[in-house]
Amino acid sequence: MDYCPRPEGQEDGYVLEVLNNQGKAYTVIAVEVSKIESIQNLKQDEFQII
Repeated sequence: MDYCPRPEGQEDGYVLEVLNNQGKAYTVIAVEVSKIESIQNLKQDEFQII
């Protein structure tokens, strides 16, 4: 996970590495801070382990 500050007026974001169930890299995504929610806040049926 890398924090990516943006110029004033743009939302900061993160580059996230998505892992599979074996802990190996599946893909890398870039998302805005407001789009990230702690997995601790999700119910089990709201997320899927790949």
